[in-house]
Amino acid sequence: MTWLPWVGSRYGSRPPGQRLLVVGESHYAKPSSPELLAKVLKDHIDYKPYTRDVVSECLVHQDWPNRTLDTLPKLLFGTSSIDRERVWSDTGFYNFVQRLMHYNREGQPERPTWDDFVQGWQVFSDIVRILRPSHCVFIGVAAANSFDYAVKALGHSHTPVQRTEYISRTQGRKATITLDGHTTDLAFVQHLGKFFSWSQWHSYLRSHHPELTTWLDAQRYTVS
Repeated sequence: MTWLPWVGSRYGSRPPGQRLLVVGESHYAKPSSPELLAKVLKDHIDYKPYTRDVVSECLVHQDWPNRTLDTLPKLLFGTSSIDRERVWSDTGFYNFVQRLMHYNREGQPERPTWDDFVQGWQVFSDIVRILRPSHCVFIGVAAANSFDYAVKALGHSHTPVQRTEYISRTQGRKATITLDGHTTDLAFVQHLGKFFSWSQWHSYLRSHHPELTTWLDAQRYTVS
């Protein structure tokens, strides 16, 4: 693991069936010049709390904008008006790919490789064994493509990825994984970037993962 996951201060006291782990995809380096790339990469990789700082600064305190993370509350709750400190005190977050991506590689953002995703399932397994989430929401469906292959190779009990309905030309996916007798439900949605319809994907979660949305609603995280 390159970066430590964000684990909310109240996450460990959550009921076993009501623990949410949000799984992003990648961290990106955006050096101001090509000459600074090596230093930026090293600085990010050497800084273990990087993911935790991103959650604190962006998701909790809204110190800087990020389209993907700014849309996350709407996906989960259908609104951006939430008690952010309370939500993220109860929730976990980390990025699946533990290798830093170059944002301007050959003029466009670098994409994780097949090996990045396969290796990511080993890290995911280690995290789930410790945090024991009941539900994981993946920001993006790319990791699902390697799930069956990787977890079978790791010898984990699981239900294969099930493809569900299409929304905005992206097909939702779902699966489960069982580690040390604990089963976690996995929900894969379209990446929360360009062309993401948060209202349709929020409805998708309600339809395909009602257990998750039912207990999220019961916590009354939304504010007027």
